[in-house]
Amino acid sequence: MRVYADGSALVRFLPAPDQSVDWQRWAEQRLPDLLVTSLSLAELRLAALWTPAHVRARLHAVTERLEVARFSDQAVHVAALDESGLSPFGRLHLGVAVAHPEVTAFASYDPLLAAAAAERGLAVVAPGRPDRWWDPLASAPLGDATPRWPAVAAGPRTGR
Repeated sequence: MRVYADGSALVRFLPAPDQSVDWQRWAEQRLPDLLVTSLSLAELRLAALWTPAHVRARLHAVTERLEVARFSDQAVHVAALDESGLSPFGRLHLGVAVAHPEVTAFASYDPLLAAAAAERGLAVVAPGRPDRWWDPLASAPLGDATPRWPAVAAGPRTGR
């Protein structure tokens, strides 16, 4: 199983974010299976910009062991046609994962990306989080299908 890791997953190599210990334990055992892009690495480097030198050195040692995928024409095509409401960078992450023939899972701690990856048939990996953590209906008690997000009041529609 190849796992595409976005920046929200890679940032868990830093000591501070939630679930960083869980991610590091999981990822260290699977480094050869992880696939990243220059975008994933840029997001990690930006997050690590003001960390101590020894932390950046450790990150460098880890990222040197990761396979970096390029943005193929197919990945850009998937990203361009995506209608999930993701940011352009989110679309690129999803495009690479969907277009890569060996990727079967998507590592992310971003709820929108996780949901979009799951909708595309990819297994979502987020060590330290419960199954289907991104789905507000999955955490509802049995018999309660009430969404867990704030309701948006709809005003009257005008013809304009």
